[in-house]
Amino acid sequence: NALPVTIRPPSEERAKAAMPRSISPASRTLTGFTSTPSDGAMAWMAANWLVAPLWVESRRTATRVTVGAISGISRGSVDAVLMWVTDLFLSLPQLPLLLLVMYLFRDFLKNLVGPQAGIFILIVLVIGAFRWMPVARLVRAQFLSLREKEFVEAAVAQGASSARIMFLEILPNLMGTIIVFFTLNIANNMLLEAVLSYLGAGVQPPSSSWGTMISEGFEALYNQP
Repeated sequence: NALPVTIRPPSEERAKAAMPRSISPASRTLTGFTSTPSDGAMAWMAANWLVAPLWVESRRTATRVTVGAISGISRGSVDAVLMWVTDLFLSLPQLPLLLLVMYLFRDFLKNLVGPQAGIFILIVLVIGAFRWMPVARLVRAQFLSLREKEFVEAAVAQGASSARIMFLEILPNLMGTIIVFFTLNIANNMLLEAVLSYLGAGVQPPSSSWGTMISEGFEALYNQP
C-alpha cells in the first residue's frame, strides 16, 4: 500500500522560498514587513519624527526672515553681500552635500550626546542649513516693495528707526506669507529626513523612521512584488 503524500501547491512553495528568512509570515502587518511588526508603527513614527521637521523649519524660517529682512531694509554693500551668500548656497548640490555632512559628523555626535539625540541634532542643523534661500529672496523682495509704501514713509517722517520699521511696520505685513511657507515646508522636511534614513545617513535601527521602514521592506517588496 502506498503511503499518503501531501502535495503542496507550487504557488505556496514559491511564496515560502521567496520570503526572507529573517522575516516570518507573522511579521506581515498593514504597514508591510518590518523588523518590529506593529500596525501602529507608522502612526508612532509620524508623531515622533514630526518634532524634527518642526525644529528644522523653525530654524530655517528664522534664517530666511533674518537674511531677507536685513537685505531688504539695507542698501548697498550689505544687501549685495547677503544676496551673494544666498546665491552661493543656491548653487550647491544639496543632497550630496547633506549626505557628506551626515557621514562626517554622525559618529562624533553619537558619541558626544548619544545615538538618538546626536542624529536628531544633526538632522536639525544640516537640513536647516539648506533650502532657506528661495524664501529669503521672497522676503527681501517684499521688503523692497513695502518700504516704499505710505505707512513706512509716515513712520520715517516721525523719526522711526530702521529696527522699528523692520519689526513693527513691514514684518507684520509678511506674516501670512511666512506662515504659508512654514507649513508647506514641514512636509518637505519629513520627506527629506526619510530619504536620508533610507540612504543610511539618517535615523537607523533600533530607532524608527519612514525611511528605515522602506529600507527594511525593500527586500520583501523585491522578492514578492
